[in-house]
Amino acid sequence: GSGIYIVGTNNNLTGNNANLTGSGSGIYLYQTGGYRSNGNTYLGNNILTSILGKGIFIDSTFNNTLIGNTGTSNSSTGIYVYNADKNILTSNTGTSNSGSGIYISFGNNCTLTNNTGTSNSGSGLLSQGTNNQNIFINQIAIGYLVGSYGIRFGFDGYSSNNNKFIWARTFYTYNSGI
Repeated sequence: GSGIYIVGTNNNLTGNNANLTGSGSGIYLYQTGGYRSNGNTYLGNNILTSILGKGIFIDSTFNNTLIGNTGTSNSSTGIYVYNADKNILTSNTGTSNSGSGIYISFGNNCTLTNNTGTSNSGSGLLSQGTNNQNIFINQIAIGYLVGSYGIRFGFDGYSSNNNKFIWARTFYTYNSGI
């Protein structure tokens, strides 16, 4: 199971120094049976290390805020936002994961500010199927292995369009930066 599993709840404040290892997902925010978990905030120093799945997984929920969390050395992605709109990610880090550091898939109108994705087997920051006004401000992303990118838009036949970048620092080892 997950270290912190939140389903069908709204307007919660979670955080302050949770250190989770070994679970299915470190923090899993999920919608089921029409019950959405919206308007939740995850603050400060949540460190999700060696998780068997994703460090933080936001799945089909909206208007959530993640600030100052770290997903590191996980068997999947450090921070994964799937089918979730209007989320805010600020000062989060995804590093040394088997997947991407920070991965936004089918999420729209999200704002990402001062996040870092480095030394991951996948891309530092990956955006897939995002087609409506996501804003990326001051991201740091470093591609690490062959086939990885610093920042990658589009994946598996799904493009990413109409997104805005405001200052990004991206580096690469084998492939292009953006």
